[in-house]
Amino acid sequence: MTVWLVGAVVSTGVLLVGLARLRWLRAASNHLTEGELHRLCTGLARSCGLKRGVDLLLAPSPGLVATWGWRRPIVMLPASASGWPAERLRVVLLHELAHVRRGDWTLLMAAEALRCIWWFNPLAWMVRGRLRRESEHAADDLVLAQGVAPTTCAAHIVEIAREVRQDRETWLPAPAMARPSHLKRRLSVMLNADANRRPMTRLARFGSLGVLVPASILFASLQVGPASAAGLAESTGSAVEQEQPAEPMGIGEGVRPPTRTHGVLPVYPPAAVAAGVEGLVVLEATIGPTGEVTDVEVVRSVPLLDGAAVAAVSAWRYTPVLVEGKPRRVQMTVSVDFTLPAP
Repeated sequence: MTVWLVGAVVSTGVLLVGLARLRWLRAASNHLTEGELHRLCTGLARSCGLKRGVDLLLAPSPGLVATWGWRRPIVMLPASASGWPAERLRVVLLHELAHVRRGDWTLLMAAEALRCIWWFNPLAWMVRGRLRRESEHAADDLVLAQGVAPTTCAAHIVEIAREVRQDRETWLPAPAMARPSHLKRRLSVMLNADANRRPMTRLARFGSLGVLVPASILFASLQVGPASAAGLAESTGSAVEQEQPAEPMGIGEGVRPPTRTHGVLPVYPPAAVAAGVEGLVVLEATIGPTGEVTDVEVVRSVPLLDGAAVAAVSAWRYTPVLVEGKPRRVQMTVSVDFTLPAP
């Protein structure tokens, strides 16, 4: 009982600190009540069928895109958004307004509250993480339903993720558009033409969360005796150790490069076309045991072209690399050449 109480207090404390940070961000941000950004947000909200008003804020930090609130939802963009191209602003606002339309923040707060109570139950953490991921996928699908090309949407998300990685914001209890831990899977789903993009109803989403309560009680009742703090720490440490994958191998030294089986052509960013930017983007791609590209890092950058290159390569597929008969993760260098057509 003491161990559970300590865990519940700590979990609740972290959640309350996050909510207090949201409150501070709202007070410290620039509230937009007029201007081009405000008009664009209002127009897109109407096109999405939103009847509630939305507060649009510019955050004091450069890498934050998030949405929260129930009665009067808040859409927060980074301070750099005022200099974004119109296409990126449209993609980002459509994505955040999709969260408002779906009521994702309310559902996520319910999942966070249940996690604080059943913090010891892996199912609570799994449901919370799954709801976060699925809310991002659903918002992406609603953006694509508004006529945005998948490759265009992916390229903008990658650029925003780079800003987030540079800023390294702390955790917030709100949907975040470019969370690095979810990015690779999102790009893969977004660029998959065969993916099921039918939206999940609100009743179904709350129903899936409601399953957590009886399932958690059942899971807890199956525990044999009270778990000690030492035993819990030992179990958690063992699980983390088992989940760490082996280091990827480099091409060469008996490791043959994989063959690409599926490719996606990069989309030339309109801003780069307008500026006449050409160049070769060199990337280091990690190929997973199943042939999926699991990580992409820019080795040689062309600033206006990096996002389109990463978005395309993230959707490529390769044959698995076998080492001693077993599939292994490998790293290989990939180049994407951007050349403008001759006038």
